[in-house]
Order: sequence, then C-alpha cells, then structure tokens
Amino acid sequence: MRPLFFIICLILAGCHAGMQAEQQKDSLATTRPTDTLYEDAKGPENVAENEGDLDNDSIINIVCSEALTYAGKHLQDGNYHYEFERFSVKASMAFGHLFEAGKSHLHVRSSAEGGNVLDNVYLLENNSFKLISTDTIAYLEFTSDSIGDVNGDKLRDYMVVTYSSSGCCLRYVYNVRTYDASTGGFSHLYNFYNPDFFPEEKVVRGVGYGHPGEVELYKFKWNDTVLETIERIYRDPENNKQFIRMRGEDGGEPSSRNGEVLKAVPKEYLNIDGYDWFMYKE
Repeated sequence: MRPLFFIICLILAGCHAGMQAEQQKDSLATTRPTDTLYEDAKGPENVAENEGDLDNDSIINIVCSEALTYAGKHLQDGNYHYEFERFSVKASMAFGHLFEAGKSHLHVRSSAEGGNVLDNVYLLENNSFKLISTDTIAYLEFTSDSIGDVNGDKLRDYMVVTYSSSGCCLRYVYNVRTYDASTGGFSHLYNFYNPDFFPEEKVVRGVGYGHPGEVELYKFKWNDTVLETIERIYRDPENNKQFIRMRGEDGGEPSSRNGEVLKAVPKEYLNIDGYDWFMYKE
C-alpha cells in the first residue's frame, strides 16, 4: 500500500466518472465551498452569452484569465480554495502557502468534458503571478493532481497523474515536479510509470510499462532532487520460478549471465500497487 505520502498533502483533484473513477488512486475528496468565484452570478462582462459561440479551449482560457484577475484582487485573503463552473467548464483554484510557508502560489485547474484539462501553477512574485508550470491533458486521460513531499526533503512537490486512453498495459503516469525553495519554482520534471513513493526512505518503487513476464520492477533513490537508479528486477525469461536483478543503470538483457539470480521477489516490493500486474500470467 502507498505509505503516508498523501496523508498531509493538499489534494486538488476530483474523479471523472466511469473509467476515470476506476483509475483514481489515493485521492481525498474535497468539499465544495459555499463561496463562489464571481460575486455576479452571471459572470464577467464581455463574454459570449451563448456557450456555442466559443469552443472549450477558449472558455478554458477565459476561466483561467478570470481566476488570475480574481486572485490578484484578493492577495490579502490568505489561503483559500474555490470551485466553480463557467459555461461547460468546471474549474478550481487554490491560493496560499501551497508548497512552503515562505512563498505563496496559485493553482488553477479548468476542465471541459470531452475536451482538455488545463492545469497551471503560478508563483506570487512582486504582487504579480508568474507561471511556473502548465499541463494540458485530454479530459479522459486526466486522473488527479496533488501536492506533497515526494523525495523526503520536507518540501512539498507537485504531481499530475494521467492514464492514457490507449495502450496494452498498466499505464498510470506520474509527472512529478520537485520544488525548489530557493526560486519558488520547480527544479526537475520526472515521469514515472506506476510508482509508489516512500519519502521517509527517499525511495520510489514501481512497475514499468509492458506485458507481464517482460515488464520490470524498479527502485530509484533520491539524492536531494536528483534521481539515481538502484535496481530493476525481471522475471527470468528462461526459468519462470526465479527472477533476475539488474543493478544500477545496467542496460543489458536480463539473464542469469548478466544479472543476479533471485529465488523470490524482495519483500520491499510485495505491497506496491503494481505488483499483481508484474506477477500476472497471461
């Protein structure tokens, strides 16, 4: 099971219906606040009254712009989280000390069913908002976004999770941006397939992308915000009762000649979310 990584993190995303509901992992439901973003229920002026006059991307851009305008007028309000709808677009915004106590950030997510999800993070700098992260994801592939300590440095990092609508195999992709306290931005972007995070160990364990019998278990170790490969473990292609451990960045073919033979999978992998996929026999 995933350890305590997300117990204290701010969860920014909800679930989509249908397939998305099955894909959602370790998300905490947010309560819709009674506040509304716009004091005028009709919304801002100079916007087409008929939703059909605008495509979804245009509406998403309008919503994002209006959220920035609102946030700029409410810099003294402290931490807040609003959810609202604008025509066909559902949106949320969170403002405050999202990543650390010393700096303020704004997160804006706008989504149009059947269209895209626009996920932006801004740093408040000199009373204006600086864009430090942006992701555009197909609506049906977006799973969640969240904030929490990934690498065990006691700073909160940012993550967007997707699940491709096409592919053969287990394919959660975690797009992780490690936070840099010196700049208020992000230092690195990492993409993980099917990971479990263990910040107290400064370790990531997971399952790669591929068919059972061919796909690997992996273990990475954090050195601050830099990731080091510790090992990969494969099912032995020549003996289905044993496994092959490949150390470090070794890119050779997994075999008893190139790696270390194991009679069993190490216990540290047995409870990760993708273990059943790794062991599945097609």
